[in-house]
Amino acid sequence: MVVGSNLTNFIAYIYHLILGRMLGPAQYGVLVATISLIGMFSITFGFLGLVIIKFVSASGAEQLDKILSWFNRKSLLFGVFLLLLSFIATPFLSGFLKISPAIIVLVAPIIFVSLLNYVYKSFLQGLLKFREMVIASNVEFLLRLLIGVSFVFLGFSVFGAIVGVMLAAVAGVFLSLYFLRGHKMFLKKVELPDRKRILAYAFPIFLVSLANNSLITTDLLLVKHFFDARSAGLYAAMSNLGKIIFYGAAPVGAVMFPLISKRHSQGQGFKNIFVYSLLLTAAIALGVLFIYWLFPDIAINILYGDKYLEVDKYLLPFGIVMTLFTISSLLVNYFLSKGQTLVAYFVPIAAILQITGIWFYHGSILSIIYVSLAVVSILLGFLLIYFVYEGRTRK
Repeated sequence: MVVGSNLTNFIAYIYHLILGRMLGPAQYGVLVATISLIGMFSITFGFLGLVIIKFVSASGAEQLDKILSWFNRKSLLFGVFLLLLSFIATPFLSGFLKISPAIIVLVAPIIFVSLLNYVYKSFLQGLLKFREMVIASNVEFLLRLLIGVSFVFLGFSVFGAIVGVMLAAVAGVFLSLYFLRGHKMFLKKVELPDRKRILAYAFPIFLVSLANNSLITTDLLLVKHFFDARSAGLYAAMSNLGKIIFYGAAPVGAVMFPLISKRHSQGQGFKNIFVYSLLLTAAIALGVLFIYWLFPDIAINILYGDKYLEVDKYLLPFGIVMTLFTISSLLVNYFLSKGQTLVAYFVPIAAILQITGIWFYHGSILSIIYVSLAVVSILLGFLLIYFVYEGRTRK
């Protein structure tokens, strides 16, 4: 899972490396803002993945087809709703982000297809079929790279790159369906016996997914709104470099979640899994951060070129932000894997604080980073306090 997921991340960064150079800072800022916008919409169903993983990993074989069919039907209905909402919001989003409506209008179909991708890949993850899940992800991102670069080379610029995102997502859906071919996608009149429990668990998961995504994308969207195109492109490059820390360590939490969920539901021990996950996450995050501390210029030059070197002084503080956020995310996933949803309300508060802080304090790139640093530090502090309290209560 770690190797396969980081191969996906590597392909994603090759994608940004090549397109960042091909498009230049201004147009690259448009591309990253559009992809971040897709991510912001995706939060409305990203939570669905954790819910599916939680209940698939804790269910018996006889319940799996029912779970898949129920989520499949509900996701299609929810996807149509999001599709219409996205189309309606296109004029506003185009004006706010200063992006062509022709590009923004592609967001709607991408969101619909991505919803199905989340459902099917989460089902694979809940079955502990990590190999199949990472194969589907790698194929999707490889196609995104090949199609996107080809369209940009042919002169379609950002529009062509976003079309590549859409076509690659469609391919990912079909590959995931192939890996799930042994399961029934549609059963007549399926009602889950623990539907109320699923819905009760889904709401706090939705809040966490919404807030987590906000914490790593809202800053970029607000920079695109408040700053000029070139500054937004530079910030986008720095943001993607910083996110290497989060996405590099995220597979550890992705493996930890279903394993702890399964053991917790069966009354088995899971302490070692969490300890190993925390140590490995910290090692990956601090390892990348150490590189950014010693060689910021090299890291930027290798990935984006000398046009982006002026953000080298921001890379270390932004890397610290992402390190604290990565550890916080692991702690949140740990609690949620055990069904403890109180922590779900910590993260939205942090997201609101970040938006408020950036809205009023956006005089420079550094001030935006400091706002995010203060917010994630407070979030991690509260999570650690709750971790100690929860441990003593459990004893």
